Amino acid sequence: MLEEVDSTNARRTGRLVSKETLTTKLPLVSIIISNYNGRTLLSDCLSSLMKLEYPNYEIIVVDCGSTDGTPEMVRREFPKVRLLETTRIGIGEAINRGLALSKGDILAIDLNNDETVSPNWLDPLVKALRHEEVGVACWKRYVTGTKDVIDSAGDKIWFGIPYARGHGKRDSRKYNVATQVDCAPVIATRRDVLERVGQFDEEYFIYGEDADFCLRARKLGYKVVLTPDSTSFHRVSLTLASRSSRRLYWNVRARLLLLVKHYPTVPKGLLILFHATILFFINAAYYSLMSGRSFLSFARAEIRAIRDALTRKRTFDGDQESGS
Repeated sequence: MLEEVDSTNARRTGRLVSKETLTTKLPLVSIIISNYNGRTLLSDCLSSLMKLEYPNYEIIVVDCGSTDGTPEMVRREFPKVRLLETTRIGIGEAINRGLALSKGDILAIDLNNDETVSPNWLDPLVKALRHEEVGVACWKRYVTGTKDVIDSAGDKIWFGIPYARGHGKRDSRKYNVATQVDCAPVIATRRDVLERVGQFDEEYFIYGEDADFCLRARKLGYKVVLTPDSTSFHRVSLTLASRSSRRLYWNVRARLLLLVKHYPTVPKGLLILFHATILFFINAAYYSLMSGRSFLSFARAEIRAIRDALTRKRTFDGDQESGS
């Protein structure tokens, strides 16, 4: 990328533009990653970020009480990364603490620690966010270990549930066009947009804070746009351990909080009823089948999630998964 820009300027002006000069003309991008006990995953993620073609960025890792040696690994192997160590806190709060340290005009928020990025990941995002009407840009994620199997190409919302566009499908022309989406699991935004929308909502704790930010941005008139030329690879969890009552609790609670906060009264009531009846049994049966554990354990987790979402509480412990 730099060589192409430099040679173009050389032809036009007869002189070479240095990397330092070019860097000062590009907005600083702050990349914020929350982490809990994901040492190996985070190492791969940071290694990919070290290979970015975009020359002007900073990386901030907020480690939420890891016990697997993650902070020591970051300090030893990635000394240029800014590391903030905290106690066990939720993802929304971790992002907000990272944002408080950030200096960038562009913010790549909550890149997952189990994600690796392509070398040109940042360039299309920065370009998309030059348009004032675009408040949020997201990138296309492939499944790690594949060349073209999509994990997500932005999210759509169906019956109050964010779902990944193209998940599990081969890449195609449909997913290679810049398009508006409802929300996204990982996003980039501008500093001025953040100042209008506000910080990430810490009430979600785990899951949902990204969709909530996108919905608040859309209410202010901003577009949420898929930037298909920006790509990453996401290590999708395929283990049975991921089908836990804790994960089901946080997922159901996050979905219902989105309904409570963002939907008008009449559809909200109908959608909550749908989640508390039909989806209740589908979720519990699916998790029970996939894990081989009792249907009742998952049903109890859902009951607690529904109650806590409606009363705006949380009663599960704060254990986070290493990836999402």
